[in-house]
Amino acid sequence: MAPTPLRFTQAEHYSTNIEEQSALTSMAPHANVLFTIADDSNAVWSIEPPADAGGALRVERLSPERGVLDGLEGATYDPEARTLRVVTEDPRQLWELEVSRDGEALKVSEPVRLGTLELPLTGSEELRRNKGWEGITTMPASLSPDGAPYLIAVNEDSPRRVALFELKTLTPSGFADLPDGAEAHLSDLSDCAVGPTGTVFIVSDQGESFGEFELTKDDTAAGGWSLTLLEVTEIADPRPEAERRRRLKAEGIAFDLHGDLWVACERGKGLLVRFARQ
Repeated sequence: MAPTPLRFTQAEHYSTNIEEQSALTSMAPHANVLFTIADDSNAVWSIEPPADAGGALRVERLSPERGVLDGLEGATYDPEARTLRVVTEDPRQLWELEVSRDGEALKVSEPVRLGTLELPLTGSEELRRNKGWEGITTMPASLSPDGAPYLIAVNEDSPRRVALFELKTLTPSGFADLPDGAEAHLSDLSDCAVGPTGTVFIVSDQGESFGEFELTKDDTAAGGWSLTLLEVTEIADPRPEAERRRRLKAEGIAFDLHGDLWVACERGKGLLVRFARQ
């Protein structure tokens, strides 16, 4: 039996004033802090939501002005290792930064290169048209369909696909294609997150929505895994009508410490939208 989809109400929104923010991840369960990155720089930021609606975000740049990171697209926090992992769209390099506190301030270490995430492709035509990694997330063992932890990555397009890698070794474990019925809503894949019940959430820039999926191990499927669509939620543009000439470009998705869902957009001065869990 498929799990009951989670329900959300679009709530307040904020601006981080971060240009080109391209991913979102959460420091839960250790703190109610989000991390974002920018795809035109090597920058990593922490974002602390206000305790009460209507308050101000606390946004801090954690990474130095110069460094080895470049062209960042995806980010995920590993709560067991207390590290932040970031990936570049091309050449698909995965880096790790240790997260620590210095008093009240968060700090990240110098990045360490972990390796290259292989493309989940099957033929030369897919390789030619592929658009690369857009988002990553951590599937903990406690929520995993087979009890093993994974790094999950979403491929933007050609094909729209979710790939799984063994968390410690980055060995490919297989992939799952977007199921029928989902492609009409998620016309590209921008980022992903694991929800509190183990379902996978994927946000679409062009589709201006996010979908919730059940992920299952499926030896009969081409990639060994299957996705079942549970729910699609549209992202309403909260900007004044005069500012809606271009779409929001939703690029990041994450759950906070309280189970609410956040979506980070590239436009709207780094728009950050909270979806309250019902």
